[in-house]
Amino acid sequence: MPPVKVALLGCGLYQNAHATRLQNRGDACIVAVCDIDLARAHELIDRSLVGQNPPPEVFSDPDHMCDSVHPETVFIATPHTLHYDYAVQALDAGCHVYLEKPMVTQAQDAYELSDKVSKTGETLVVGYNTPCTPEFEYLRSQVGNKVYGLLKLVVEHMSQDWLEPMRGTWRQDPKLSGVG
Repeated sequence: MPPVKVALLGCGLYQNAHATRLQNRGDACIVAVCDIDLARAHELIDRSLVGQNPPPEVFSDPDHMCDSVHPETVFIATPHTLHYDYAVQALDAGCHVYLEKPMVTQAQDAYELSDKVSKTGETLVVGYNTPCTPEFEYLRSQVGNKVYGLLKLVVEHMSQDWLEPMRGTWRQDPKLSGVG
């Protein structure tokens, strides 16, 4: 069976992790990278896809990318408010979609995206790896073993120091992040 043809849409920091993992698999081949900033797309290739032969094609327009290389799957890691439109474009192009969290920033978009998946028959997966971390696995085992007794409510808070490191980026722009 030939490798799955994968396109990466959005070439920021986290997409490098996907690129590295996918490159090390024999059942996937990254055929394209796409970002509105072509320099960032080339940086992703230089940083995470060194030695891939042939190298992935570089695009700044997702529709053009899908029309040109016909990926089977698109990994989307863009600013949050763009997730819905890009996921719909990929599904309409006949691609499966791996969509970084959050799935969308508006509830209605989630319902519409679910309907789109049903109509196209493609698969959409939302990437959310935190529940798979060792810390959460440990807590699940403790709760399952009733170490803390019968729990009626669990409240959790996680945070990252993104104020200074992300200053001036899309993550601090509510129009792109969805939440600021």
